[in-house]
Amino acid sequence: MKFPKLLFLIPLIFLTISSCSSDDSSQDNEPEVVNPTSQKLISVVYPSSQLMAYSMPREQYRYDNLKRINSILSPGYLNGVTYVNDNLIEVDLLLENVSNADIEQKTVMHLKSNIIEFSITNKIFRLTDTKAIYRVDRDSTVYTYENEYVSRVMVYHKTLIQGDGKYRLENQIDSKVTNGNITELKRIEFGKVIITNYTYDTNPSISMGDLAYDTPLFLMGGLFNIILKDRLGKKSANNIIAIENTYEEIPFDKSYKKINFKRNLDKYGRLSEILMSGSAITSNVNNVSTDFTDEKVIFKYE
Repeated sequence: MKFPKLLFLIPLIFLTISSCSSDDSSQDNEPEVVNPTSQKLISVVYPSSQLMAYSMPREQYRYDNLKRINSILSPGYLNGVTYVNDNLIEVDLLLENVSNADIEQKTVMHLKSNIIEFSITNKIFRLTDTKAIYRVDRDSTVYTYENEYVSRVMVYHKTLIQGDGKYRLENQIDSKVTNGNITELKRIEFGKVIITNYTYDTNPSISMGDLAYDTPLFLMGGLFNIILKDRLGKKSANNIIAIENTYEEIPFDKSYKKINFKRNLDKYGRLSEILMSGSAITSNVNNVSTDFTDEKVIFKYE
């Protein structure tokens, strides 16, 4: 759905909330007292340097009275999150101003004991002038678990109207767990095999420490990994410090070869940033392989 004026105003509304609280505090000469237990994560900013293989848009979050994320704002998009019951979460695209079509999108997540079992995303494309439907895409994602860890993710896709309407396996991810950590993912994407190996430290895992490119959460959690980060089975015990991808053939689209991670905490012990250094490769003669250093994922609380 397109509401250009509303899309313009929504970021201002998000900012106004923060600005008002800042203005109020500036009028008080006493130092601001922050209670970190009452604060929530309000945004994640991913690195978007041209040195990176790909990037995620900045995300901003708002919460309901049960401290659950109920809206996700990113440039050009606003998604609303509804917790229908303990076993059903719906994510609706409320506003978008990016494509040249009117888009309706709903993702329905089916859970059991707060663990995702499968999800279905339905995406309807309409002509902006006549509102006639000209394409329908549907993705069905199935999650399998072994010893409480997610062991397989299978993504099926079908296209209606412009396609034959038959589901086909598009992507598959299989995991390997060693000593309480997911140490390997085998991905089959459009028939090509990618092996991702993970190296861990020996420290207890840091909350949200895997909200970064090519981690198991990033690859298996999909577009709404912020919603699934605590609903994707048992977490790895330690923190990823290095990733290495091995490709069946060098990808045409620029992709990560290696990533090393460092994490910084704020004075309250919360994750404040993840620093990524590594390399990206491509077989595209019109593109170039690159190295990057200390590119940051930044976490903000309020």
